[in-house]
Order: sequence, then C-alpha cells, then structure tokens
Amino acid sequence: MPLSKTLAEQKNMLIEKLEGLKVTLNDNDIAEELLFRDKSVSATIGEKNGAVCSPIFELQIINETSIIIKGQGIEIKWENIKINTNQISTIRNGKESIYNIIENSKLSQHKRRLP
Repeated sequence: MPLSKTLAEQKNMLIEKLEGLKVTLNDNDIAEELLFRDKSVSATIGEKNGAVCSPIFELQIINETSIIIKGQGIEIKWENIKINTNQISTIRNGKESIYNIIENSKLSQHKRRLP
C-alpha cells in the first residue's frame, strides 16, 4: 500500500519545482515576469507598453497546487498549478493563465563552461 505524502512534503515538492524558474505571463495587457528564489519571488510587473515596477514578493505555499505571491499591496494567487517542461498553467486570480518558462537556473548550473 503506497504511503501518501504529508501536506508539508507536498508543499516542499512544489517549492522544489518552482525554485530557479523564471516565467513570463502570456497576456496581451499585463507584463509579468517572475523569478522564484529561496521562498521569495523577484518580479517585474505592470502594463505592456506602460509603467512597470520590480518588487520582491513573499511566496506562500497553500497546498501542493496553490500559492500566493504577495507584498507591497499586491497579491497574485495561483491555483491548480500544472508545471511541464516549457510552461506553467494555472488559475491566476480566478482566470486561466499560461506562463512560459524562459529560464531554469537549476538546469543552467550544470552546464559546462570553457576555461
């Protein structure tokens, strides 16, 4: 009989999956680029062709498929997170959304460098 993972283990698995990912929101109006590092999120957010800001947010893991990215009066809630090789699909603040993975620093750490 398989052992089910505890909620804490499931949360840690989600943190590990997000760690080092740099993603950009697929949206015509909103500019949103997020970098997940050490339970925080560096962001560039705003309007496409408009003003943007670059805050650092707190990452709160709700469960194995939901997070809240928050700080400075802004809250972004992701639910039903599905991570694949090139994209993350989620319900972002109640709306289906796709994020393109533009960098995975966990993979780039293992690249060989010439002397």
